[in-house]
Amino acid sequence: MGLPKTGTTHLQVTLAANRERLGEQGLHYPVTSRGRQHFLPVLDFLESPFGGIKPADVAGTWAELVRSVQRSSGRALVSHELLSGASADQVGRLTETFAPSPVHLIVTMRDMSKLLPAVWQERTKNRVVESWTQFRAAVAQGPEGGHLFWRLHDLEKVLSAWRSHVPDERVHIVTVPAAPDRHVLIDRFASVIGVDRSGLVEPPEATNESIGLLELAILREVNTAAEDRLTPQAYRSLVKRRLVRDVLKDRPDQLKAMLPASDRQWVETYTRRVQSTLKERSYDIVGDLDDLWPTRFSEEDPGSPASTGEFPANVMKRAMAEVIIDLLGAPAARGAAKQRDA
Repeated sequence: MGLPKTGTTHLQVTLAANRERLGEQGLHYPVTSRGRQHFLPVLDFLESPFGGIKPADVAGTWAELVRSVQRSSGRALVSHELLSGASADQVGRLTETFAPSPVHLIVTMRDMSKLLPAVWQERTKNRVVESWTQFRAAVAQGPEGGHLFWRLHDLEKVLSAWRSHVPDERVHIVTVPAAPDRHVLIDRFASVIGVDRSGLVEPPEATNESIGLLELAILREVNTAAEDRLTPQAYRSLVKRRLVRDVLKDRPDQLKAMLPASDRQWVETYTRRVQSTLKERSYDIVGDLDDLWPTRFSEEDPGSPASTGEFPANVMKRAMAEVIIDLLGAPAARGAAKQRDA
């Protein structure tokens, strides 16, 4: 299920790349006629618009995925982090769909001090113009503040929706390791789904491009201008792929987003509550709950760009001019690279 930005994309890409190998080990990772991943079927199941994709655009994909699962023998795995937003009624409908087979829930979790910058960045890459300061202040109010972050990351609410339909012993909490090692996460996940990790081919690179604070400030300006000028399809092609992937992610000396030390108290308080909640239940904990303890805070001045994500006008103008030059040169660079490869 997720939660979002807890290594889910890397796990899903690994699963898709190893579909045949997983099948040989008795685990079916279904595909549909519209792709190898489960994003569209889950949107269809939740009946929820997302990123300009309407329910009518995905109609039938969930039924197709279910048929694929029901035709398989042995175990099957459905994976998308948007399922963390499912209501108790939707969870009940999901478990009834696959009855009488028992449904297990896998929840991946991450240190909040690393999670928040990743979520804010992903939101910015999906047309949101909210600043780093605004995002942090809103999330710090907790679920009661109503920020969309908590719709998919309020662990107590998420687990409550599943608990009436999936018993604790079938809930598996997989922690993202404190050290940045994707192999450990794959090992932990493989132990839950019952496959031999040594036989899997792991994709060499992450598919979610990470960019710095200055680059995100540029992207927010683009988002503001693109609000009513680019269709969702055009935004994905021109902004997410060409601008972010081809230009922004490769800019040198990027300053990464980090929580300022002023956020440490509320983040640590929240983490203690989460750890206590998990210890109280008989969930299968894979990894270590200490992995969730927040460790990544900036000691920079609270008013500095490293803390606020805001930059002086002259810095922004210079950076945006450089990005334009890079954009103009990107097609030529790609053409030259293709010639070299040939």
